[in-house]
Amino acid sequence: MHDFHSFRIKAPISTGIDAPGTLEKHLEKMFGLANDINCCTDKRDKKEKEELISQLKAKAQNAASIDPHLSWLWTQAMENTTELESEKKPYKTVANALRKAWDSKLALREGNFDMLGRFDTIPDISEVKNLPCLSFMLSIPFCLAKPYISKDDEHFYLIDNPVRKEKLFGNPMVPSTSWKGAMRHALLRLSHIQKNPKVTDDALIRLFGNHDACAPDDFISGRLHFFPSYFDRSAIEIINPHDRQRGTATARGPILIEAVPAYRKAVFTLLYLFTPDRSNQYGDENRAMLLEDLSTIAIGIRAMMTVYGFGAKTSSGFGVAQEQLPRPEGRIAMRIPEREILNGAGSVALWKFSTFSDLCNLVEHLCKTLIDGAENG
Repeated sequence: MHDFHSFRIKAPISTGIDAPGTLEKHLEKMFGLANDINCCTDKRDKKEKEELISQLKAKAQNAASIDPHLSWLWTQAMENTTELESEKKPYKTVANALRKAWDSKLALREGNFDMLGRFDTIPDISEVKNLPCLSFMLSIPFCLAKPYISKDDEHFYLIDNPVRKEKLFGNPMVPSTSWKGAMRHALLRLSHIQKNPKVTDDALIRLFGNHDACAPDDFISGRLHFFPSYFDRSAIEIINPHDRQRGTATARGPILIEAVPAYRKAVFTLLYLFTPDRSNQYGDENRAMLLEDLSTIAIGIRAMMTVYGFGAKTSSGFGVAQEQLPRPEGRIAMRIPEREILNGAGSVALWKFSTFSDLCNLVEHLCKTLIDGAENG
């Protein structure tokens, strides 16, 4: 009865209708059509059955346009309160029609995605000119190699595993907190399991902070700031659990999971805010920290995107990106003191790369350039 009471409570709030009103009457017509469809068992009733199915699809589209999730909850509630198995069949028919109608609407996110871009949700990396010297921003367009799965906090939903979405326009998204956790996890694996000498504990604290500090005075805010990434559509993935001993499907059956399908594109954006020691702002020690951080970031991004993944079920291969970046190419924008002295305040150096491997190679080149610039300066 939980779904029934959920419907009664939320229907007037989300749709502006009374629960016994428009939506409920609309669904009752669908139940009547489903009954008629199930009664058409004779071959002579084939044309009539096809006409009834066509009407049911149209009604399902109308119900899905009002609220597919509340329609689904109502149907499930009616099915759960029916004791006879034979009487449950119409509700299952309606539920399948509603799910297919909702599934057909999942691909219609591109208009919302275009509208989302008008609100500057992805910052312009040229704005790094307003930040302290040696701060930089990365903008990396990427294409999914495998579907991306996450968990939304929406309880009133047609399936039990919705993907995380932006609240206003409903576009699937990777929130900034997920990017931070995924990248930190990738770097910790590189540091403690792979024993990569380029990833140190000091660099991790500078980048991500020490949120578990014992004393408030020991707290350090990380230099990395992440931004959310948005996709244009979602789809349904089906996972069929199998018994490990018998190798057959379990009684639970196929599990429906909403996910962002493979080959969809988004933009990963990261800000590194350089906070040097005031006594020696651009001295050798601070530059050494910057170079170590820059190298760690490049290694972490490549490992997160192409090896360890982001989102849910990464151990099963979900949530990884292709090595090759889509157009436009990836970019790094940095304020460098040497360029500022030559070209005036606020100048920004810009570099481009086309793969995640190119990013690592470019960072190595930048580190050498900055070291040479410091020695010549």
